[in-house]
Amino acid sequence: MFDWNLTQYDHVVTVDLDGMFMNDASEMFSPYWLPLSMYSGWQTSSGKFNAGVKILKPNPSWMKEVLHIFESKEWGDHIVTGGDQDLVNYFLETRNVQVKAFGRSYNAGAHYTSTADFSTAVYIHFKGPTEKPWNFPQLRHQDPPHVQWPTFEDCIKIWWRKMDELYNLFPEQTPLIDKMAAKMMKWEGSTQAAKPM
Repeated sequence: MFDWNLTQYDHVVTVDLDGMFMNDASEMFSPYWLPLSMYSGWQTSSGKFNAGVKILKPNPSWMKEVLHIFESKEWGDHIVTGGDQDLVNYFLETRNVQVKAFGRSYNAGAHYTSTADFSTAVYIHFKGPTEKPWNFPQLRHQDPPHVQWPTFEDCIKIWWRKMDELYNLFPEQTPLIDKMAAKMMKWEGSTQAAKPM
């Protein structure tokens, strides 16, 4: 949410950490996007925007308004996931902010291979709480096949391969990366356990 405060930039691109870039993302930084206030990578059938990928123009007054909504608990009856995505969607809906979904290729769900061509996907997103790549350590060190339409498991293997490339690039950071991964796995487990049946 704090990307709205980055006023030193004309526009800002943000992506969730539970995903990976697969193709050239330079188009996301084009001035083409500037006329609208915000773009989201995906919109659900219920009209909610997925906040995992955003292109927006910084606007400190919006940041102030979002924080006001959060602190006043005005959005309390609109909680779905419990994250910032609910807060952002509530802000967009109640303040009539002009926003548009810019296409599945910029926020392709790893589980939806039947509706997205991964050969052209810019960013693949592991959206669900049970889909996080770090929950599948058994798929590490397995080479993903070179296919146009990878399965969900193939996407997990690709993620692990990219993670191992980072390990090799920054070997001095390996203990920190391992510690962060362990915390993410622990947090995911506690979040799922806390959900009501």
